[in-house]
Amino acid sequence: MQDSLATQEAIQDSLQQLYNEKIFKLDTTKIVSDSLRQHLTPTVSRINELRTEIGSILKKNSITKADLDKANLLIQEYRQNLDIVRAQKSDLETERDRLNDVLTQLNSEIKGLQESIAKISEENRQLNEAISKASIFITSE
Repeated sequence: MQDSLATQEAIQDSLQQLYNEKIFKLDTTKIVSDSLRQHLTPTVSRINELRTEIGSILKKNSITKADLDKANLLIQEYRQNLDIVRAQKSDLETERDRLNDVLTQLNSEIKGLQESIAKISEENRQLNEAISKASIFITSE
């Protein structure tokens, strides 16, 4: 019975350690993801500003060569910012997929440890029952 309890405690310690490691991994990944989002927001704002500015230039009735040159430069910046957003979006999707994989692995490992704990608990119950029956048998002699 002592061995079963020690085994159960060891499994619970393993479960706690595994949980702590995975939570640390998730927290680290979340920090990276939040950082990526923080970089994404200003870029998206700049894209919106550029879109408005380009639209304003192109809506002018009497557009000059200087206006077209400025619009061309803004369009180039707009494209660069779109490329940045696409890359950051890809990074965010990769992080999301990695987070999902970590969560799936964590859930699987926790389920396995919970099954082990349930098995040991059942073994403890059976041992207690056997001990109880043995003590009744011994006292009846």
